[in-house]
Amino acid sequence: MDQNLSSNDHDLLIELRTEMRGMRGDLKNLSDGVNTRVSDHENRLRIIEKETENLMGKMIFGIAIFSFIMSIITGVIIAWIKKTTGL
Repeated sequence: MDQNLSSNDHDLLIELRTEMRGMRGDLKNLSDGVNTRVSDHENRLRIIEKETENLMGKMIFGIAIFSFIMSIITGVIIAWIKKTTGL
């Protein structure tokens, strides 16, 4: 009986080892897939961050130009008002 129990235990251990090897492979494949997806997301985020910085630079430049033009227009209007009202 002990021999039979040992044989059954041995068979069970072999079966468990085989299953564990399969699980390790599955986990490695899953991990590789997750790492690839994270890397893809990081690359996309870098592109988005770069484009955002580029857009922000353009917006700041645009606001500066707009402010400069508005100050000129305001100066011209004030000069015109002074001239027409005699102030």
